[in-house]
Amino acid sequence: QPVAMSAPERAFYEYVTETIREYALERDVNAPFLLAMPQRQVASCPAALLRSWQESKRDEDDGDFRAMYDADDEQAPGRRPLRDTLVANVPFTIKIEDLEHNATKYRCLRDLLRDAFAAEPQEKFIIVTTFRTTAKYLVRRLEQDGIPAILVWGNANISKYDTIAE
Repeated sequence: QPVAMSAPERAFYEYVTETIREYALERDVNAPFLLAMPQRQVASCPAALLRSWQESKRDEDDGDFRAMYDADDEQAPGRRPLRDTLVANVPFTIKIEDLEHNATKYRCLRDLLRDAFAAEPQEKFIIVTTFRTTAKYLVRRLEQDGIPAILVWGNANISKYDTIAE
């Protein structure tokens, strides 16, 4: 079932969308192309994306759409790459605490898992997400809410099959 965004989530989504549109217009770049992946990541989990920006992670965990952010390799002097523009201009009214407190998709998932575990305490679930930032966010939040969770993704030192079997 569709889950509507909360007001803070919507504000962050609109910020990302408008900033990318302005960025594209200034550089005569195709805005829908630049918008596609960032909008998907914001829609996946706004709090996870903002947290990753605040932590200034620019390693493989942030590789979800780093290439999209840095597509404008030949910068004119004084111009920032897209990712840096987005990170530097987040309005002070958009706060990670508000996004986490009003995380509509997360609340639906948490409630669904609580109900499922109440009915079948030994059941296991696999949650698949496109973005590593979302996966890390979900594990942290689920554990905070007393729901055991482990993180499994490709290129790990431990076999995902061994982890799942545990």
